[in-house]
Amino acid sequence: MKNFLIAFLFILITGCGFNPIYSEKNLDKFDISIENLGINGDRTASIFFKNKLNKYSSKETKNSINLNLNSKVNRNIKTKDSKGNASSYELILNVSATASNNEGNIFEIFYQEEFEYETITNKAQLKEYEKTIIQNLAENILNKIIMDIENRTWS
Repeated sequence: MKNFLIAFLFILITGCGFNPIYSEKNLDKFDISIENLGINGDRTASIFFKNKLNKYSSKETKNSINLNLNSKVNRNIKTKDSKGNASSYELILNVSATASNNEGNIFEIFYQEEFEYETITNKAQLKEYEKTIIQNLAENILNKIIMDIENRTWS
């Protein structure tokens, strides 16, 4: 019965024309073009933002904007074990976004995403895991930035 339900849901989702809102095919639906892009702050988040936002720099549209992003990552110890070693952490990604159009209208907003996780004894694995977390948090924020810019009334 469980396999039947999974198969049914798979067929239903694939057959209904479901398409992720931020897929490559849907980029053309967003009517924005980034004319000037400035990115500062955390290296991992900055590289992610730059790679994803470059897709918007080559579009031809009447809604061209200038976008500046400043990111900062805070890593906090949430809990410690009986020996005083960190047993869980919290990563917080803060991004300040400033967008302006050619008419001088400015839109500023602050975004914050958090994630708590348990420590890993292998330091190399922990660094790689933190990098993945930062990229995921950056993706969440980037989706919000794109939607906020697209929905902005610039008047």
